[in-house]
Amino acid sequence: MPPTLETEFKLRAAPAVEVAAVDAAVREAGASLREASTQHHVDVYLDDDRGALAAAGIGLRLRVRGDRRQLTAKTRGRRDGARFERFEYEAPWSQPTPPGTAAALPPPLRDLVEPFVLDHPLREVLRLATRRERRLVAREEQDLAELAIDHTTATARGRSVTFFEVELEAIDDVPACERLVEQLQRTLPLQPASDDKPGHASALLGLQGAPPADGAPTLAALLRQQLLALQQAEASVRSDGAPADVHALRVAARRLRELVRAFRDAWPKPVQARVRAALRELGHRLAAVRELDVLQATLPTLLERLPAPLRAAAPAVVDSASRQRRQLLDAARAWLASGERLDAQRQLQADLDAAAPPVSVATTARQRLASAVRRLQKRARRLPPTPEAGPVHELRIACKRVRYLLEVAAAAGSRAPAAAPGVARAQHELGLACDHEATTRMLLAWLPHLPAGAEALPAAALVGALAAASARRARKARRRSTRSAARLGRDRRLSDLLA
Repeated sequence: MPPTLETEFKLRAAPAVEVAAVDAAVREAGASLREASTQHHVDVYLDDDRGALAAAGIGLRLRVRGDRRQLTAKTRGRRDGARFERFEYEAPWSQPTPPGTAAALPPPLRDLVEPFVLDHPLREVLRLATRRERRLVAREEQDLAELAIDHTTATARGRSVTFFEVELEAIDDVPACERLVEQLQRTLPLQPASDDKPGHASALLGLQGAPPADGAPTLAALLRQQLLALQQAEASVRSDGAPADVHALRVAARRLRELVRAFRDAWPKPVQARVRAALRELGHRLAAVRELDVLQATLPTLLERLPAPLRAAAPAVVDSASRQRRQLLDAARAWLASGERLDAQRQLQADLDAAAPPVSVATTARQRLASAVRRLQKRARRLPPTPEAGPVHELRIACKRVRYLLEVAAAAGSRAPAAAPGVARAQHELGLACDHEATTRMLLAWLPHLPAGAEALPAAALVGALAAASARRARKARRRSTRSAARLGRDRRLSDLLA
């Protein structure tokens, strides 16, 4: 079941506002109310003992209302005043007790939750008991929103607090709902909520962790930040798997690998080698999917330049690429959810937690950055006028390394990454050459596997023509890459980083 984008407006008041006053304010704003009812439900929020879901901004709850049980997971989303927008995953739950692990969750929720909690047990961390006065808000016979007037009692660790909240979940015409919310704020002592129910309850009960310390982050904080980005990208690949999701996961793995490489002295050599190997394996598992994504993005441009008779076989080639991508993505998702991968990811997190930080994160970052800049400029100056694919790829990797280290150095309190735009531009241009090379290889690899017979000749001719066109684009891109290399070789902003 795909997620739904939930748009709701949250208002709070202390002390509570009378339900009749809310109803009257809605009617004064020109809306009508119908299907009024009173409901009671209990939300049990789950997390592991490390608070991994809370740290990721994910709320996982089991809602019990009468004999109905519903599991819901919500992402952090975006807040603008009283307006909250976030994705919501739902699935029925038939068991009398909450799920004990992420593996027990229905597939949509498991894919969202498991990258963060792995196989750690889930436990109750918060319980919200709510009496809800529910209404449908309409205007001119058009349902605008569901209005909920909630009195909630939150319980955790033997403590309880009660608070009042008015929610307006948009059904249609979000701007009209926004105007209604503004009218309610003018009429009643209601203020926009700064957080959702579990966040507000956690703050009232003192469950939230200490705020981050001021100053430059520690190595542990940098590692947690990059690991969280990796987990979020993995959840997106498992839940959706769009090309942007696949690319984001590979980039997150590469960034974390480079961070470990930069601070490799924080681990014994076997440990840091194990971490980098695990992250390299993650990128490798999705490499073929990424190459197909690049191919599918490139095909329209390649096809439009070919003669019409050759393009007649295009639908079959496009369909073949789509089928192959689905198969490869399914295989990668199955591996991500496998016991083997969960074991490896648990070991990865344990290894990252065991880092012994250097004396100065900022000093180490500057030293590694200076070394990476020297290697980058050395490769750039050595790039021949008509380079082959290998040196272009190596220069692109050197650009990525410098970019990531610039970001790490800036986060650790070093100088601002003024040279980053030039390195990013060169990386992009070099990447185009590498992408065209990968597309050419993939197309050529298809030729031996096309069906035999006269009916397959049009497809074979088209694939061959596409491979030739891609190879020409790769050659041109490699020649252009020499200009990128020349700029990098004489970039004074990079040279300044060596001082």
